[in-house]
Amino acid sequence: MADYAWATKEVLKIAERHCQGRVVSVLEGGYDVRDETNSLAKSIESHIDAIVEGVLESAAAKAPTTTADQQVKTEVKVEPKVEGRLAQLLSQNLNDASVVIVDQAMA
Repeated sequence: MADYAWATKEVLKIAERHCQGRVVSVLEGGYDVRDETNSLAKSIESHIDAIVEGVLESAAAKAPTTTADQQVKTEVKVEPKVEGRLAQLLSQNLNDASVVIVDQAMA
């Protein structure tokens, strides 16, 4: 599953260099994976985790810092929270004009 995360991070790096970090992420379904549903779920999780990790790192980099903030960040390395990353992503402000959500059910 590391391949999905790696590929997603590479796409995010390219997007940052060439189009101000804008990325369209499309996950399709319909695979008849039978007993391999867990593998598909893990691949999707890796993809979403890589995107969210970039969003959270970007937000943290833009956040104002004080000397105390820097000291805490140096002393305590906060590990990314694996559980709930999708919830964090979904809690982001989606009213930005650069965000487009396509719902096939509505199309």
